[in-house]
Amino acid sequence: MLDRAYMAASVLLRMGIGLVLLIVLARALGPTAYGFIATVFAVSTLAGLATDFGFGAKTLRDIGARPEAGAQLVSEALSVKLTLTLAVALIGGVAVLFAPLPSNLRLAGAVLGLAVLVGALGDLALTAYRAVGRYGQEFWLTSWTSVAHLALVVGAAAFTGSVIVVALAYLLSRALYTVITLAGLTRLFPGQTLGPHRPGAIWITMRGAWRWAVDSGLNQLLGQIDGVVVAAVFGLAGAGVYQAAARLVQASLGFVAIFANVHIPRLAMLFQTRSPRLARAEVQMAVEFMALGTAFGLFFWLGGPWITLWVLGPAYAETTVLWGGFGCFVVARYAAACFGAALTAQGRPGVRVLGQVLAIAVLVLGFAWRLPSQRLAEIPWVMTAAAVATLITYGIAFVWRRSDRLSVRRLDRPSSPAPEQQ
Repeated sequence: MLDRAYMAASVLLRMGIGLVLLIVLARALGPTAYGFIATVFAVSTLAGLATDFGFGAKTLRDIGARPEAGAQLVSEALSVKLTLTLAVALIGGVAVLFAPLPSNLRLAGAVLGLAVLVGALGDLALTAYRAVGRYGQEFWLTSWTSVAHLALVVGAAAFTGSVIVVALAYLLSRALYTVITLAGLTRLFPGQTLGPHRPGAIWITMRGAWRWAVDSGLNQLLGQIDGVVVAAVFGLAGAGVYQAAARLVQASLGFVAIFANVHIPRLAMLFQTRSPRLARAEVQMAVEFMALGTAFGLFFWLGGPWITLWVLGPAYAETTVLWGGFGCFVVARYAAACFGAALTAQGRPGVRVLGQVLAIAVLVLGFAWRLPSQRLAEIPWVMTAAAVATLITYGIAFVWRRSDRLSVRRLDRPSSPAPEQQ
């Protein structure tokens, strides 16, 4: 229970700070400038797919199943991540030079993109804290680095209103967070050695993680593609309106991390040992996911117009048409995430890839069908349909594996001795 409390506190703190940043940036910069920043975040996150390689979920699962090899697993993941981050940053820097934007926005975009990549390194390192159950240490680390992040970015936005200054503040705060998180890794694995790996070992690690890479890449693509599409179709002002609501919805999905990060290592160990307690643990996880997902869905559906009125302000009045679709989207995403966490614990990224491929197919068809209407309200419903496609795929795969487990248990159970012949 204490683990959940610490994880909840960490995620709530980061979510609350993210919401404050959203409100301050949206109000201080206006829909167009905020739309630019949100779009850069979306594009940078998509570019970061090449650096992710699925090591967040894979490392969490692997350390949960093999804690004695924790330092080696973390070192492998960080070595690959750092190598790919340097390559993507170089390519991205060249691409920004030729972007059709004013010079000040090109510079701001490059700095924000670098900040996203640097912060992702810290997020991967933080996975190790969760995998070994150091939730309290993670809470205190994220607490003060998040407060520093808030102070730097809000101060830059409030006192200067400059996109470039905001970008520099964001980069400084993300660099501080990553350095502190990496430095703390040495205390997680006493007696084990942490350090970078040679290029040959990095290549071997990448080859062994390609299914997790595809899974993670598709998952992040599904989480960011709507922002890129909206910016391309509706412009930066439309993107600012849409992203102001979408970022609130994404913040609510942060609770998925609480349950996933607590449950996946435990489920992985129970699955590895074929423990009879696995079924009860899966049911408990399902209840937690669905209760919170339904609560958030109702909150956005019923309370969304009040969020528009009292939080975002009149410049974002168009968000009132988005809340119903976003409410249904949140429920579908929580349900899919529950099955997805169970599949991750079982080490089945291939099934997750299939579910996300089907979701992307639904997105492409949905955007092609509904975007010509030029109605922003259609986007959340297309996202909901994609989440339902993932949910159905994950659910079928989970039920199929569960029936196999039950069959194996029946076969393994010793049969009762036959009565003696008279």
